[in-house]
Amino acid sequence: MKERLVRGTPLASVLRTLRNQRRLRPLPELGSWEQDLIERKVAPTTWYAIAVFDSLLQLTHRFVYDGSEAAAHNMGRVYARELIAQLPLVVVDDPLETLARVPERWRSQYNFGEVNVSPLPAREGEHGVRVRLASYPDMSACHGHAFIGYTRELAEQAGARATRVQIEERPWMHNPLLCYTLGWSA
Repeated sequence: MKERLVRGTPLASVLRTLRNQRRLRPLPELGSWEQDLIERKVAPTTWYAIAVFDSLLQLTHRFVYDGSEAAAHNMGRVYARELIAQLPLVVVDDPLETLARVPERWRSQYNFGEVNVSPLPAREGEHGVRVRLASYPDMSACHGHAFIGYTRELAEQAGARATRVQIEERPWMHNPLLCYTLGWSA
């Protein structure tokens, strides 16, 4: 199996949060890789080990936030807002098209995993998608919930109202993939 890597963009977001927190209080003990990354600038186009990214993501989740599922969702939402400020990720008034672009965005940031976003049958005033992230069986709960928050924020920024999430499968609960539905009112 090839080494699983993440680009610097998501890593830089996590490191920015940790650096800001470090100004307020000392960080817990870090491994040498993590300490090195906190001390230096991370290039957005450089690839980094997913294990180091996940370690720093979980540290941020527990140390900066309160460690809850809602906090992980919020981390994903914050990341989505940061990216939206830099990149044209949102198709205004079209949550379906915005979410249809998530697989391409995943591939540009991770060299593994496969995301599929498929529309659910529309009902009167109700829309939704099923999101499946496969080939990432050791995904942490933190990363999974952050990803859910990321997609939810994208949908809302594209005009979705009253969003709701129903998780169907979770890698951190011994399922082979992350699968959830994201619904909203038109």
